[in-house]
Amino acid sequence: MHLRFAFSARYVPPSPDPSTHFRIVLGKTFSAFETLPCLLARAWADGRFELLTPAWRALGYSAAELTGRCVCDLVALERDAACAALRVMLSEGGSLELGLRRKDGGEAVYCWSRRFDDYTGSIFIVGDERLAPRRVVSAPRPATVGAPARLPVLDTA
Repeated sequence: MHLRFAFSARYVPPSPDPSTHFRIVLGKTFSAFETLPCLLARAWADGRFELLTPAWRALGYSAAELTGRCVCDLVALERDAACAALRVMLSEGGSLELGLRRKDGGEAVYCWSRRFDDYTGSIFIVGDERLAPRRVVSAPRPATVGAPARLPVLDTA
């Protein structure tokens, strides 16, 4: 048996904590992005978190309310946990389920992923609400004779 490791080096923004320094700016919405149902943004090495799709309006904030805010302020977690979650998303990749605060106080859950843009040295970040599992607590299922009782479970249907 042989083990193979894949290693790729990427540019990481120069900051002691890159997840806390990103500030929101509004980017140019290209016509191809106008109808995308997902939240699309780009994280730049200089600390800009550029919103690229109109789907960000689903959170209920105006452009003026979002511009200049720290990205961690939108994450529906305590500040330290929000920064840790963003740190994982930006540095480790993969996918991450994470909620954002809506202006009305609600929470919108998205499945987040990121991709490097090798041409500009930035990171594209995509949040898709359609991929986030819907959590519904089901009622306890009746136990059959001789079978252990089943506790309520989270169904992702």
